[in-house]
Amino acid sequence: MITIDSNPPTEAPPAPEDTGWFTEKEIAERYNMSERQIDYLREKKVLPYYVVPSRCIRFDPKECDRAMKKFGRNGESEASGQNDQRNQE
Repeated sequence: MITIDSNPPTEAPPAPEDTGWFTEKEIAERYNMSERQIDYLREKKVLPYYVVPSRCIRFDPKECDRAMKKFGRNGESEASGQNDQRNQE
């Protein structure tokens, strides 16, 4: 017999790639940028980051997605659509 849960979860669980902290290289791959560009955005305080012991820099992907939307670039989870509009003009 199949039972149906009458109280489904309201939020989807986070995607595996969005859990935990990202390195500068992983963030660069996420936004299709170079590590130097990510470093520049970090220095200009566009991207939020955290310094953990032993001078390692880590990024929260969700916070970076929000920051990149404000900066004018979409996060990995959203379709850009902007390139399509530019190509049609």
